[in-house]
Formats: sequence, structure tokens, C-alpha cells
Amino acid sequence: MRINRATCALLLFSATIWTLATPHSCSAGDWPMWRNNAARSSASPDDLPETLHLQWMRKLPLARPAWPASQTKLQFDVSYEPVVLGRRMFVGSNVNDSVTAYDTRSGEELWRFYTDGPVRFAPAAANGRVYACSDDGHLYCLNAETGKQLWKVNGGPAVRPIIGNKRLVSSWPARGGVVLADGNAYFAASIWPSPPAPGLAAALSGAAGFAASVFCSSGGARPATTAVRSLAMRTMSKVGGFSAGGTAFF
Repeated sequence: MRINRATCALLLFSATIWTLATPHSCSAGDWPMWRNNAARSSASPDDLPETLHLQWMRKLPLARPAWPASQTKLQFDVSYEPVVLGRRMFVGSNVNDSVTAYDTRSGEELWRFYTDGPVRFAPAAANGRVYACSDDGHLYCLNAETGKQLWKVNGGPAVRPIIGNKRLVSSWPARGGVVLADGNAYFAASIWPSPPAPGLAAALSGAAGFAASVFCSSGGARPATTAVRSLAMRTMSKVGGFSAGGTAFF
């Protein structure tokens, strides 16, 4: 049987999570974001059992990367990147522009939420909420139990769709993994060089190209003050920084 790389990523992760959840094995923590934590350590403090047993699998559509294979350094979305919170696994899709929740015990689909653009990076999950970035330029906050949208924020200065790789995306796509650190959720928007929107230049330069606006995880918004930008820079320094410019959100 042929299993493509996208399917295999979900299959192996599922087997690991389910095995750790069985009554006769050691308990395991969540895997809340890409590579487990804000430092992207790719390591869990929990021990894996010596033998893993496949419990279920789901065959997902082959991923549709943003860049052609010839761009070897930009193959960041060629496979699925699941995250886990409790007994729920959350998977973003750059094929049908969605975030889907699965039961880690059975593989059953629990809910699916659609954005207005490809979800190219792993979502992040904590405290009963799921955060996901989309090429439509927004950061979405969803209820982990129901998939209901709690709020969303636009990372760009405006809503301006363009065609990118045969897909309708924002001129400022939120193309990066959400980072959870110190009770805050961070993301960046924009990948193409362009002048900042009027009124944003001071804030952008004040936080090394990141903090133009700041949003609380509860959904409230406030201007990015000097103190807030300083906090953003300290946090980014702590977790190793980010690789793309744009807007930083708490």
C-alpha cells in the first residue's frame, strides 16, 4: 500500500499519542504547538514507551505547498503538522483552508472550521483555545471543544486579496506558526517587501519590524505602547526570535 508523506505524518503522530494515553503506559503532556514549545525544541519531557502500536489512521489529501519544489528552501508546508491538547488533535490544511479536530482515541472527526485561505503552518492550542494563521492574513482563535470562532484579527494594514500560486490570498498573508509564550499568542503577517501602511512606520521600527498592534488573547485590542513593544522584543529574544516580519499580536 502506498502512503504519501502527508498521510504518514498524521499516522505516526496519532499512533504515538494514543499509545501514551493507554492506562498501562506513562501519562504524557500535550503537544500544543509546532515542535512542542516556543523554543521549537522538538522534545517532550515525557518518556515514550519502547513499543508503539498503531490504533487508527486517516488518509488526508496530498498537501499543496505555496512554492514549487524547485524552491528547496521554502518547502515548509509539504506535510501536515498536528498539535494535541488533551484528547483532541488539531490539523491545519493548505488544501481546503481548514482546521480540523480529531479524537486522539478513535480518529473520529469532531469538527472542522474553514478560513478564507490556506492554513500552511501548525495551529497552537492552550487553555481550551486553538489559534491558527491563514493566508487570508488573519489569526483565528477557536473554541477547542466546539470549533466555534471566538475572534479573529487581521495582521495587515488592510484587506487586499491577490492571486498567489493560483490561490486567493492576502497581500499580507499570515504565513507562520503561532507562538505561545508567557500567556501570549504571537504571529506575523506579510512576506513580500513593501512600504508600511501610513501610521504604522513608527511602531514597526520600534519593535524591529514586528509590533504594530497588540491584541490580548481574550480578543481586546489596544495600541502598541513602548512598554508593550519592549515586552514583545524580550519575549522574541527569549524564544529565539522570528524569521519573518509583520505584526506581532498578544
